[in-house]
Amino acid sequence: MLRFFLIWAALCIACARPDERPLADSEPLSAVGGGVGSGDAHLLITLELAGAALRVVDARRVPGRMQRLRGEAPGGDWEVEARSNDGALLHAVRVAPPDALRGEFAREGGELEGQHLQHVRSAFAVRLPVLPGAGELRVVARDGRSGARRLAGRVAFPEVGR
Repeated sequence: MLRFFLIWAALCIACARPDERPLADSEPLSAVGGGVGSGDAHLLITLELAGAALRVVDARRVPGRMQRLRGEAPGGDWEVEARSNDGALLHAVRVAPPDALRGEFAREGGELEGQHLQHVRSAFAVRLPVLPGAGELRVVARDGRSGARRLAGRVAFPEVGR
């Protein structure tokens, strides 16, 4: 069992190492997975979504550039968009639906059954580059079946990130 755990830990560490190639400052800001923006800091923002109400729980500058992780890019069906005051898209990052929880439960015969639960209120964190021209954060949900986009919530961009 210990051997299995050590192998698992080594694989997790290897997959989570930041990409070692240097990133050009001209890389698109809408790239999923980070590694974008210039400077020596980025933002860690915790958002809370309750119905259509979005609020900033915490926002802080974090030292260091946003890093791109090796392996498959994190993501999901939702996006957090940073927009300027005139509505221009400055940066977008994909996130897993923050209001959804998937659980698997065993039936009597031992077969697993998946259940999806919807939270009324959820909190989640995103990392964004420091964006001096940003005026608003939007959370955009995408319906998995139809692909239709809907605005889940919007809030003023935190002052710490301007």
